[in-house]
Amino acid sequence: HEYGHVRAMQYFKIKTKGIYLIPFVGGLAISDDKITTRWQDVVISLMGPAFGLITSVLGVVLYYATEMEIFAG
Repeated sequence: HEYGHVRAMQYFKIKTKGIYLIPFVGGLAISDDKITTRWQDVVISLMGPAFGLITSVLGVVLYYATEMEIFAG
């Protein structure tokens, strides 16, 4: 999820400070630069859930294609 935010920041050439995991809360992707437009904010915000959805669908497809339980989650 957080990696999706970071990749979107990199796409917009926004410097990223890193991903921080907070126990029992979740994660946080932090940038060094300001997000300058609403469009950047929308894309960066949506890429977290989109990345999770893409990897989930990929896991399901790989599971049905290979029947390897490691892809079942």
